[in-house]
Formats: sequence, structure tokens, C-alpha cells
Amino acid sequence: MKARLFWILVFVGVILAVLGYRGCLRFRAGLDEAFTKDAVLCISMGVSNIYLENPAATSADVEARLRLLHDASITHVVLDPAGKPVDLYGTPFQVRREVKGNQQTVTATSAGPDRRFGTGDDIIHATTDELRPPRKS
Repeated sequence: MKARLFWILVFVGVILAVLGYRGCLRFRAGLDEAFTKDAVLCISMGVSNIYLENPAATSADVEARLRLLHDASITHVVLDPAGKPVDLYGTPFQVRREVKGNQQTVTATSAGPDRRFGTGDDIIHATTDELRPPRKS
């Protein structure tokens, strides 16, 4: 009888451990998504500010801002082994600037967990700002 009870408890323990592990994985996936959403928002706003300050900013300026976000631990931008900014899934962010009339829109995109752009799990944020007229000297 004691042996049977022992094996029942072992079985129940294994089931609970598996369910707990799967729950932890789902929890971790939820955190990764939340942190990536935060990163994409910070990138979109930060890069928009770069272009407001310097409309001729280069991709090197943008990458430097992403590294600054990483170095300052402001958001969850990770650096790959080559020192390039990537999301928590290991994919480089896409950052696009579009100017229409007196407005600019900067869109930052993470490919999401599947690591492919243009799919339903992409994480996207756009920041639109009014462009300031050039300063007169």
C-alpha cells in the first residue's frame, strides 16, 4: 500500500512539474513580448528625436542610439556577438523613417518570436512628429 501511494505521489509530482514548467515558459514568452514592445516603443521615439535634431542623421547615428538604449539599460535592446543591436529573439530591429509634408513617422519593428518580418507576430510601433521649420541664422 505504501509503495502504491509513493508511486501515485511521484506521478502527481511529475505532472505538476511538467505543468509548472510549461507555465513558466508561457510566462517567459509573455515577458519577452512585453519587453520587446517596450523596446520598439523606445526605439521609435528615440530615433524620431534623432531625426528631429538632425534630419540628415545616418544609420550609424541610429545604431549608436540603439546601443545607448542598451548601455543605459533603458530598455531591452540586446547586442549580438558582433555588437549590433537586436531584439530579445536575436533579430535586428527594422527602423524606417517616412516624411510627408511637415510630418515624419518613424516606425520600429521587431520580427517577433518567429524571427521573420511581415508575419502576424511582428511587434511594431510608429511615432509621428511635426517637423520644425529650419532655424534662421
